[in-house]
Amino acid sequence: MAEEKRYCRGSGKRFVFRDGGEILNISIVPSQLVEYLEQVNKERVAQGEKESDFLNIQVAERKTPGEWGDTHYTYVRPYKKFVKRDEEESKPRSKAAPKKGAKKGENEMPWDD
Repeated sequence: MAEEKRYCRGSGKRFVFRDGGEILNISIVPSQLVEYLEQVNKERVAQGEKESDFLNIQVAERKTPGEWGDTHYTYVRPYKKFVKRDEEESKPRSKAAPKKGAKKGENEMPWDD
């Protein structure tokens, strides 16, 4: 089941300058961010992790500009516990077999040390 996005109340608007530069202005309701941080920390603790002072916010472009010209929206990226790779997956892969008739060192690349 896909997790429901937690949208942040507010908006974003991209401004493009004549010289080609651009800036993205974002407005977000701070009290809502505090609420989301508390929710994410509850999820972290439930998964056996420690609390964090960070909240991951995604900024995405709208398909069409909003009523007030807003071009972007924001939402909280869901917390996912970091899972380390198995030792087997993290082992380097074996080198390719040398070509038939190749002299020693002929098939080696500088990074094959």
